[in-house]
Amino acid sequence: MLRRKLPAGLVTGFAAASLVLASAGVASADEGDGAVCETQEVVVKGRSVPVMLEPSVDAPRLYTASKGEFHKCSAVKVGGEHNECGASKSNVWVILTDYKRFDTYIPSHCVADVFR
Repeated sequence: MLRRKLPAGLVTGFAAASLVLASAGVASADEGDGAVCETQEVVVKGRSVPVMLEPSVDAPRLYTASKGEFHKCSAVKVGGEHNECGASKSNVWVILTDYKRFDTYIPSHCVADVFR
């Protein structure tokens, strides 16, 4: 399991090799370091999770996602550190693509890849 910071600016589309993913359903909270957007869809695991304008806790919060919500995504991105959903100084964010005009960001530990 990866527990180190990735270099700033690095964008990784698929990091499935570092994760143990469920073969069907949704990956559990204990599997890996969070979602990697492997299926272009994630589900929110946390009760109330901030969705940000940029991958940073200092960015404007656009809204709060609730547990069980499904979102479209494109990749993961390295950004500012967060401690959301049990993470400890993680800097990996999932890029949400629900809106046509702009992307939003959610901490990767707060969502899980969806396998249907």
